[in-house]
Amino acid sequence: MDGTVITRRRAVRRLGAMVGGVVGWSAFTPSQGGVRARVRQNPTTDSVLDRTGINLRAAELDQHTLNLVTTYGFRWIRTDISWRTLEPRPGAFDFDELRRGLQAAVDRGLKVLGILDYGHPVYTGMLAPRDEHQREAWVRFAVEASRQLWSLVSAWEVWNEPNHPRFWPPHPDVKDYNALLSEVAAALWSQNPNAVLVTGGLSTVDEKFLSALVPLLDSLAQEGPVGLGLHPYRNTAPETVADDLRRVGLLRDGGRAKTNKGVRVWLTEWGYCRGTAGIDATRQAEWMVRIPLVGAALDSPLTVLFELRDGGPQQQCGMVNPRDEPYPVSRPWSGLRKVLASTTPTLRNIPLGSKAPWSVGSCDSALVWGGGPNATGPFTPIGCELADPVCATGVWQVAPARDHWARLGTFCQ
Repeated sequence: MDGTVITRRRAVRRLGAMVGGVVGWSAFTPSQGGVRARVRQNPTTDSVLDRTGINLRAAELDQHTLNLVTTYGFRWIRTDISWRTLEPRPGAFDFDELRRGLQAAVDRGLKVLGILDYGHPVYTGMLAPRDEHQREAWVRFAVEASRQLWSLVSAWEVWNEPNHPRFWPPHPDVKDYNALLSEVAAALWSQNPNAVLVTGGLSTVDEKFLSALVPLLDSLAQEGPVGLGLHPYRNTAPETVADDLRRVGLLRDGGRAKTNKGVRVWLTEWGYCRGTAGIDATRQAEWMVRIPLVGAALDSPLTVLFELRDGGPQQQCGMVNPRDEPYPVSRPWSGLRKVLASTTPTLRNIPLGSKAPWSVGSCDSALVWGGGPNATGPFTPIGCELADPVCATGVWQVAPARDHWARLGTFCQ
């Protein structure tokens, strides 16, 4: 390793130390949104479905499950890259089984968001890394994962929910997480300057944790490609996430979810779990299928639904049960996914302070949801697969859409 790389790593590490503690909120001030809808053009060739993934456990990377993923139309998978599993003994790495599973996913045209996660029974006693030696061991594992899986993993999520005590035991510490993030960023970018890193998705839109994390993240963005991960779970409709993002200064002019310095928000995990307050199978079906539309309207590079298959009796969040029998959420999703595959989010409308419906699409075709269309059409409701008369997606399509966008202030060429 040459002196330039060492200097760069030390500089990033010092930066992490400087901004690791809780900082003042004045540098992270929410923008002042008006009451008018925001409409902006966003040149892209990706469809909404190209930005949509599903969460899988590493043990589910089998042929049957991956076939189900592609049947449902997902283009990404998110899965664990577990330190304790892949380094079962100190210094002894074993990536063979995981590599086979990820290769099977990539062979099906899927992209992979890999979660570098959790403690180790020897190095950290299964707690989160808390000192320099523990971080060195964790970064060594992350570098080995990147070396062995670089051709299979499209983006690396650095931990999972570091602001939650279950996932960052014994208790969250943003200073420790920032130190880990800055060190692993320097190490992975030394190995591959184009490696895409995403912060561990935060549980909810955590204002206090964000106030300490975002300044570091904005500085890291000057060194390499990086995103801000969020898991904005809620018991209200998915569109209410815009209010939370605006509250913490992550909804910028034009309705894009990003930091003050332009680091984009990745929605790396989000769903509705049956049995939680106010959420039954019908409510899950109504709200979960709109999450990728909300993500596209916010210009998130990736929105990951949680999850494909129930994780057990205490985790009822799946689209199918452990026997792969579909829940009601699968019915509107099956009708909607075909339209998502052909919808390019070059134009986006996020109502700010009004009850107008949301919109995403192009001049040729737009999808409208979050309320009935409030103007002349032609609007066509997107139905469920097999024209199920008791199932609706809550989404309308308007085509052509030039007049629709013109009413919102954008005129197509």
